[in-house]
Amino acid sequence: MIRGAAAKPSPAVVVMTTFTLLLFVGLVIATWLHPRTPIVIIGTVLGAIALGCYLRSPVAYEITPGNQLTIRLRLGSHVFGPVRQCVILDGPVSFGLRLWGNGGLFAVTGIFWNGSFGKFRAYVTNLRKLVLVEAQDGGKIIISPDNTQEWSHEAQATR
Repeated sequence: MIRGAAAKPSPAVVVMTTFTLLLFVGLVIATWLHPRTPIVIIGTVLGAIALGCYLRSPVAYEITPGNQLTIRLRLGSHVFGPVRQCVILDGPVSFGLRLWGNGGLFAVTGIFWNGSFGKFRAYVTNLRKLVLVEAQDGGKIIISPDNTQEWSHEAQATR
């Protein structure tokens, strides 16, 4: 069994999150100053999106004794089928085309496509600590555990 907390957010995630939260605070202040404007609607929508992204950001990863990958989120979890292998990704990874998801508010999560991996899911907090988890059904999931090196070695022993 392999467990690991999500890595601390990378600078890109911190910048995106900070910018969005400052924009949200600015909209809240503008709402207090001018309550009859569309700013109220924009601020409410942005606040709901930020809350949703926070609650769906990863906090831990685990490969269970049944060889399933479990991704624990702040609210809920995702379980993926049997793991075939885990590979540490060296160097920068292009997340390519976002098909559905969040591109950096608290984390990079969702379904993406790029030329190297095809379609894959991402549950990433740190863009410099990436592990590609390949499921036996061919699915690909990119995660960012804090203990990246352990994932590669222990996952091979789990097979």
